[in-house]
Amino acid sequence: MAISTIDNNGANLGQLGNRNLIINGEFLISQRGDYTSATSLSNNTYYLDRFINRNGVAGTIQQTSNMPTGETGKSVKMLTTASGTAQFVLEQFIEPQTWMTSKTYTASCWIKSNSDKCSLTLINNGNFADRVSHTGGGDWEKITLTFNIGSTLSDFRIRIGLSQGGNTSISSGDYFEFTQLQLEVGDTATPFEHRSYGEELAKCQRYYYQNYAGAGNKYYAFQYVASHKFIQWSHPVTMRATPTTAVTYTAGSFTNWYLDNQHFKAYVSSTYTDTASYATTGYKMDAEL
Repeated sequence: MAISTIDNNGANLGQLGNRNLIINGEFLISQRGDYTSATSLSNNTYYLDRFINRNGVAGTIQQTSNMPTGETGKSVKMLTTASGTAQFVLEQFIEPQTWMTSKTYTASCWIKSNSDKCSLTLINNGNFADRVSHTGGGDWEKITLTFNIGSTLSDFRIRIGLSQGGNTSISSGDYFEFTQLQLEVGDTATPFEHRSYGEELAKCQRYYYQNYAGAGNKYYAFQYVASHKFIQWSHPVTMRATPTTAVTYTAGSFTNWYLDNQHFKAYVSSTYTDTASYATTGYKMDAEL
């Protein structure tokens, strides 16, 4: 529960794969949009994949290439543009598994901030269970937090930002950046687990994916009975749960016929002689926690 550095000496990287419970911890994936320029925040909104923001004061979010010396990847920056007593944070919900209870965990990440109100916080069962803060000196600092999870695990989240366990006095111009967020079993922070873009994207798509189809990238409806056309596709990966959907089409009023965590199917009233073209123009599938 202190600011520290990780000793990489003797680490067997071949045995350290698939241990990070955080998804998109170095912010490679941004399916919802381009946030490489500062973007005004809307409260309780996902921007970069798997991270939801809570901003009780106005501010911006930005995906950057600003990294600690010697490190690779991307980071995220949140900057306040107003003052107030609030929380100004990013959170990732951890999907609970039966094996995860009654264990010791260590969270670690690089944080840069000009505020000593910036902290790495664990939330479990709706309670602020533990946290450790940045010094506020404006430099990159490696933060680690070791904690125990008992027999109950629910509403399990990792939070980073301007919060000291609840609403906090925040000044306009306060900021934080962080990268290489990792959560793993055990009492030691091991070197950050870099994943390929494809592997990280697949993990993100378990919870959310979208597409806005171009001229050569549409799903077209086909005739399956005399009175109706049908459209279907498989999700790129099996999703966490049946997603909520937002689908737009070139024409017609489609009805969702069958939707689960593996497929999407819908139909529209249209006869064989109908000359209209029915296809998707865009879709979003959301199974976030």
